[in-house]
Amino acid sequence: MARARNIKPSFFLNEDIVELPVEARLLFIGLWTLADREGRLENRPKKIKMSLFPADDINVSEQLSNISKYGFIELYNVNDTDVIQITNFVKHQTPHGLEKDSELPNQKGIYTAYFRNAKNKTVTGKPLYLK
Repeated sequence: MARARNIKPSFFLNEDIVELPVEARLLFIGLWTLADREGRLENRPKKIKMSLFPADDINVSEQLSNISKYGFIELYNVNDTDVIQITNFVKHQTPHGLEKDSELPNQKGIYTAYFRNAKNKTVTGKPLYLK
């Protein structure tokens, strides 16, 4: 499910971002809309392409590799699942309070869960890390 995210004006002035091809920059922004509240999503290039570029001839795998070379994303496999972690996602994005917890672990296999208000299910407090 796609989510609304914010783009800060400084994104366009980042000296490393401007080194990436235009397709990679647009893909990077698009990943934010596909990522969960921790900035994680499954590394499934065909699915990502169909979600973001259904009518365009863009090699998503190649552009993911380009983005990862600059450290904007981390590509890893945990529990037989290929994962994309958007670096500094939680620093730059503020997910909606009702957005569900990530179903994907970090590189160390640790899941992030949040305490929630029993009445309206919104996030309360700091995250809890589970193995």
